[in-house]
Amino acid sequence: MTQIKICGLTLQEDVQTAVELGADMVGFIHVSGSPRYVDAEGLATLLGSAGKARKVIVVQDEPEENLQRLRGDLNFDDFQFHGSESPEVVKRWGGYKVIHMKMGPPDQALIDSYKGLFLLDTQVENQRGGTGKVFDWKVLPQVRGDFLVAGGLTPENVSELIQTYHPWGVDVSSGVELEPGCKDHEKLKTFIQSIRRSERS
Repeated sequence: MTQIKICGLTLQEDVQTAVELGADMVGFIHVSGSPRYVDAEGLATLLGSAGKARKVIVVQDEPEENLQRLRGDLNFDDFQFHGSESPEVVKRWGGYKVIHMKMGPPDQALIDSYKGLFLLDTQVENQRGGTGKVFDWKVLPQVRGDFLVAGGLTPENVSELIQTYHPWGVDVSSGVELEPGCKDHEKLKTFIQSIRRSERS
């Protein structure tokens, strides 16, 4: 069954709704400058609303002393590393790496160096993720391993992704929003239902 991650959550009611609708993973962005940024105090509140969903904190080139503080203070499952973090940092603090998709297939040797789950997301110029743009899914059959697909997913296009390429998981943020950080509950419902219907067809 496709793992569904709802990311960029900033409101308790959105976290609760996502989990109730069947999200397997929930993501919170702890990257300063992001319109969906959540500080440490806010993370504690939102994580407490996530129930049994797999809880992910998104970071980007965060100093290791801050990673240690977050690990010590909060109850969550994974960091999602969105910057230039080394395989050693990813292993040391637990989580998975984002591979930024430009033109063509990603560097499989780079992917293999991180070992385990990873996420493929669109990079446009210097913007790493959060672009709302779809990368070329035709490269997916060339990629080895378990991965989440992000970048420009919506309730309208996710069925094609699932039926054609069968990724381990999907990650959506802007495609189910009313505005940055505020989810549209009807879009959330339709997105998740579209995935589950696609798996049965």
